[in-house]
Amino acid sequence: MKVVNFRTFAKVLCDIDDVLMDCNGLNIAQWNREHPEEKPITLGEITDWGKTGKRTDELLPFFGRVESDCYQKQVPYEGAREFLTELMTLGLDVYLCTSVPGAIAGFRMDQIHRFFPMISSDHVILCSDKQAIAKDFMLHIDDSPIHIANSRAKHVILWRKPWNAKMTGMPAVDNYSDALAFTRFLLRGDGENILKLRYGKASDLPPQLICLVGPSGSNKKEIRNLLCEEDGFERLESHNLGKASKLLKNGTLSEEGITEYTVYGGRVYGSSINDVKEILEAGNHCVFVTDISGAISYRRTLESYDPSGNVIWIYCDVPEVDRIGHILETSGSIEAKWRIHSAVYEQKNELLCDIVLDARDPEAAAEELLSLLKGKQ
Repeated sequence: MKVVNFRTFAKVLCDIDDVLMDCNGLNIAQWNREHPEEKPITLGEITDWGKTGKRTDELLPFFGRVESDCYQKQVPYEGAREFLTELMTLGLDVYLCTSVPGAIAGFRMDQIHRFFPMISSDHVILCSDKQAIAKDFMLHIDDSPIHIANSRAKHVILWRKPWNAKMTGMPAVDNYSDALAFTRFLLRGDGENILKLRYGKASDLPPQLICLVGPSGSNKKEIRNLLCEEDGFERLESHNLGKASKLLKNGTLSEEGITEYTVYGGRVYGSSINDVKEILEAGNHCVFVTDISGAISYRRTLESYDPSGNVIWIYCDVPEVDRIGHILETSGSIEAKWRIHSAVYEQKNELLCDIVLDARDPEAAAEELLSLLKGKQ
C-alpha cells in the first residue's frame, strides 16, 4: 500500500459553450421556433458530437452564423462568473478556450470581455485543437467528448451532457460545486496520509465513507464484500436507474432521493446521502464501490455535512493483463468492450486517490485495509 504524492500545477483550461454559457439549448430553442410544424427537438436527442445522420444535424449550421441565438442570446449560467473567480482565488491561472469559426472570433472576444472581465485577453484562447495546448495545464474542463478524450492536461473534468453520456472512467460533474470540490482536492498537500494526519492514529478514526475506485476487473466488489463481513463495516448500495439517454435529458439527473449518480456503459447508477448518513451515524464505516465521479460528489456532500471530512478514496490496483482476463471471463462481448475502454481513463485516477492498494489478492488487500482502519500493527 502506498500514499499518493501530489504536485501542484497552476494552470486551468476551461471551455465556454455549455460549461459557462448555454449554447446547444439556444440552438434547439431557435430550431423549434423556426419549425413549429415539426416535433420539437430536445437536448437529450444530441447523443453524439458532430454529425450523426440524425435530425439534430440541422442544428449545426447555427454555429456558423453570428446572428444565431447561440451567440446573440448567450449569457453566463448562474454561478459561472463566481466559479471562475473562485478558481482564481485558489491561486490558479485560469484560461478560457473556445472553438468558433473565424468569422465569429471578434464577436466571441467581445462577449468574453463583457461577461467575464476577470479574464484578461492573453488568457483567452481561440482554437479548434485543444489537444495541442492542453499539455501545459493542470486541469482541463470541457463538455466535448473528443476534446476530453484527447486532452493532454494532467487532469480533466468532463462536464456531463447528453452528448458525452457514453464516456466513463474520468471525473465528470454537472455543477460548479462538484468541479470546485475536485479542484480543491487536487491542490491538497503533498503525500498526506489522511488516516494519520487527521486523527493521530488509525484507531481514533471516526466512521468513514470508504470509496473503492479503479478500473473494471480490479477486485473492488470482492474487497468490499470481505470488508463487510467484519463488524463495523456496511455496504452502500448503488442502484441501476436506467438508460442515460432517457434520464439525462437536460444533462443532469433529477431523481427524488438520489444524491450521487454516475454514468457507466450508457446507464445511470445512483445512491443516497441519507443512506450514507444512516450508516455513519450508527458508528459503522460505509463501503462504496464507485467511480471517481461518485467519489467526488460524496466528498463534497459529506464535507458540508461534517467539515472534518469523512471520505477516503482507495484505488484498487491490479495489473492490466489480470484485469482484462477477469473482464473477458465475466462479461459478454459488448459489456467487455465498455469495461476495457473505460479502463483507459480509470487508470489515471490512481493519482487522485488517498491510498493505492495492491488488489491482486482480494483477501490480502482486505486484510491490509482492515489493519490500517482498525489501527493494527
